[in-house]
Amino acid sequence: MTKELITVKELEEIKLAGITCKGELGNCDSYYEKLLNWAKENNLTQSPNFKLITIYHDNVQMTAPSEVRWSVCTPIDNNYDPQGYIKTLFIQKGKYAVGHFEITEDLFQQSWNKVVDWIRDNNYEFGTQESFEVYYNDNKTHPEKKFIVDLVIPIK
Repeated sequence: MTKELITVKELEEIKLAGITCKGELGNCDSYYEKLLNWAKENNLTQSPNFKLITIYHDNVQMTAPSEVRWSVCTPIDNNYDPQGYIKTLFIQKGKYAVGHFEITEDLFQQSWNKVVDWIRDNNYEFGTQESFEVYYNDNKTHPEKKFIVDLVIPIK
C-alpha cells in the first residue's frame, strides 16, 4: 500500500550545495555518489537536517530526455560556500504543493501526476519556481525498498 498526503506549504529560501547535470535522469546515481562523498568529506552528513534533493530545471514531460537539466543537492548553512565542482543553488521562497509519499521507484511518475491533479482539482495555478524532490531515506535500506519522499511543485 502506498502512503500519501498532499498539502500546501510556504517555504523560505533554502540554500543548497549541488551538482547540475544534463541528460537522462536514470544517470543520477553517480552524481549522488559524488555529492555524498563531498558531503561526508565536509562533515555535512551528520547534520540532523541532512537530506538529498533533486531540482528539475526543465519540465521532463516537455523536454527531450537528452536535454533535461537537473541538480542533485543537499541543504547547507547560509554561511557555508561550497568550492570546486559543487555549486551553490537555491530553492526559491514561495508557496508549494507538497506531496509526501512512501513509494517504490516505479510509482514516481504516477505520484507526480497525483500532485499535478491535486493542484488542478483544488483550483491552484502553477507557479514559476522549480519543482523538486526531497528524499528522507535511502530506499536501499528500507525493508520494502521504498522511497520516503516529498514531491514539490510551485503554486500561486
